Amino acid sequence: MDPALSSIASTLDGSGAQRPDPALQVWRLDYGPLLKFFRDSEVARTKASLLEAAWQLSSPLFFAPGKSLDEDLQPFVQPDGRAWKIDKSRTASDFYATEPASGVGNWQIYAADSPVEALPDAHRSSAADLIAFMKANRIVLLIDAFHDDTDWCVAICDFPGDED
Repeated sequence: MDPALSSIASTLDGSGAQRPDPALQVWRLDYGPLLKFFRDSEVARTKASLLEAAWQLSSPLFFAPGKSLDEDLQPFVQPDGRAWKIDKSRTASDFYATEPASGVGNWQIYAADSPVEALPDAHRSSAADLIAFMKANRIVLLIDAFHDDTDWCVAICDFPGDED
């Protein structure tokens, strides 16, 4: 497994994230609007650590905004066909410091060799369906930030034999 994926899994297992199915690597960070209102520092550190590790993946990262791309996020992405490829020369902490990323939410980041047409709503998908989609599309990581950045769903799909 890519060391960055291992780091993400360890961070999630050491946080308050819940795994709906212990056999699958899908975690839900369901902190809700109350903790979001108080800007809980542990939650913020967990999210920042996840993004920092995602930036270290050997796979390209793609960004899927909920609607149109907010202009504050344009410096962090480059067009790649119909997708937005994340420019990893910009830092994950700078990305998450923007209001659209850490305040508005409604975005997804995924790691794959190539972009996909559409992503499922990870918050409304079962863990098994989410992993099946990731396997079918060779996605190794998916982070789905819910509205107002209150909840995150993070999924890892390791492909044996793909280790660096």
